[in-house]
Amino acid sequence: MEEGLVTNDTDRRLDEHFSGRVHLGFQKLRDALKKNLEYIAQAPMPDQDLSRILINMQEQEQVFKQLQAQEGDSFDIGSVFAAAQKTQQDLFGLHQQQKQQQQQQQQQKKDAEKEEQQKLQEQLRQQLLKQKQQQPIPDFLLKQRQQQQQQTERGTDRRSPNVNLKAQAAAEAAAEAPAEAAAEAAAEAAAEAAAEAAAEAAATAAAGALAEAAAEAAAEAAEAAAEAAAEAAAEAAAEAAEAPAEAEAAAGTATDAAAAYKQRSQTLKQTAAAAAAAAATATAAASFLLQQKQHMLETASKAQRSQP
Repeated sequence: MEEGLVTNDTDRRLDEHFSGRVHLGFQKLRDALKKNLEYIAQAPMPDQDLSRILINMQEQEQVFKQLQAQEGDSFDIGSVFAAAQKTQQDLFGLHQQQKQQQQQQQQQKKDAEKEEQQKLQEQLRQQLLKQKQQQPIPDFLLKQRQQQQQQTERGTDRRSPNVNLKAQAAAEAAAEAPAEAAAEAAAEAAAEAAAEAAAEAAATAAAGALAEAAAEAAAEAAEAAAEAAAEAAAEAAAEAAEAPAEAEAAAGTATDAAAAYKQRSQTLKQTAAAAAAAAATATAAASFLLQQKQHMLETASKAQRSQP
């Protein structure tokens, strides 16, 4: 609203002082002033209009000097011209201020979006970590551990301690290895445990009555080792099946983060280039405005000296 009042007031004063004058120079100066005011009154002003404004101000200066040389003392619109130039400078400064505010708002928006994206990535990472930590232990593994604990507490395990230890070691190794390696290791451990149990039972059988007990012990050892190996292999296969899905999700997150970083880098480069261009334009405008101010001071001083 204030910009419109200033512009309209300047237009009114120009109309009053230029009324009744038919000289082409007066009309050209008036048109140049009004055109510049129309450009500057557009807030925010398009960047392409900055060069037009500077060119128009230079044309105003040339026309003003020509009229001053032609009209001499009868050239009485110096104050109006100074007021028009002052209006242009004020509106030009207002535009520069609005442009800086707009750039700051855009930068703040980009920073907020970047911070929000980082928060989302951290939440996703924490969620994946929590899900991995909360994965339940398979039922068959819990059952196996309970059976082993009960047998140890009651002391009713008829199998050799060496056989039990070897079967348990085979099951643990199979749980940590991939499915194929686990199955192979479990099969070898089962065969070794069965052979050792049979040899141990045969060595301790001194009579024909103990042969049946040795065979029973060997059969039980082989069955237990095979069961443990099969359960461990199934657990390893389940973990191996879950691993690709987690790896794929992590790879997808990394790819998205890399793409976002690349896009932000390009945007920052474009913003820096635009800021450099705007700074160069502002420097040129400031230099020209300083010349305008010096000229107006000289004009006012000449006008005062010419008064009786």
